[in-house]
Amino acid sequence: MEVLSTGIPLLDEALGGGLLEDSNLLITYDTYSNGWGLAVEILRNRIREGDFGVILDYVLPLTPLRMELGMLNFDVEKEGKAGNLAIVDIFSSFHKLDYGEDYVYTGSTWIPRLFSPSTSTSTAGSWRKESMTGGP
Repeated sequence: MEVLSTGIPLLDEALGGGLLEDSNLLITYDTYSNGWGLAVEILRNRIREGDFGVILDYVLPLTPLRMELGMLNFDVEKEGKAGNLAIVDIFSSFHKLDYGEDYVYTGSTWIPRLFSPSTSTSTAGSWRKESMTGGP
């Protein structure tokens, strides 16, 4: 199994070299902290290395999410349109909001794709590009 750098040397050292390929890293932080910035930095670095990123959004509509991430110089729209990023927008699904962006998945657009027998895996936890787009 390959070990992937987070792009943050101190974190890589704490993790024993980096992230294990096809694994998950849970980052917890206090409600009013900026701990989520660590996840954004890892996402940015992994996209820079050619990985496909997925944001699970439970908290904000798309526009405020773009603004929050923009404060860290992460351009959601640029990465999404370039095919480097998908957003699974749970918040907007719950509030029945829909967006025209191809990289934003809400309610009716993500549930069938993630839980369809035609996807490459049987679990919703595998976030490969082909699972989100239906192809390689």
